[in-house]
Amino acid sequence: MNKTLFCLALLVLCVVLFQTSSAEKEAKEHKSQKFIDDLCDKCSYCKTDPDCEGCSRCSECKTRRQEGCRFCRKDEEENDCVKRCKKGCRICSGLKSCKDGE
Repeated sequence: MNKTLFCLALLVLCVVLFQTSSAEKEAKEHKSQKFIDDLCDKCSYCKTDPDCEGCSRCSECKTRRQEGCRFCRKDEEENDCVKRCKKGCRICSGLKSCKDGE
């Protein structure tokens, strides 16, 4: 009787632990997928503006979601924006994560 009760309790414990760990795994996958999606969104900008010409219009940008405003920051010089844009696009050219989703 004691062995049966012990085995049953052990089985229930294993089931509870397995469900908890799989829920945590799904949450981690969701966060990492969001990160990759955001990164690929930035990389897709590089295809539309490979020379980072959008940085010349940063003073006109109200949000970063506007066309050509992806790498613009408030009160930033155009040269700094171009440097950051080109660096970001250089990183994107070597990523496999975004190319797999195309």
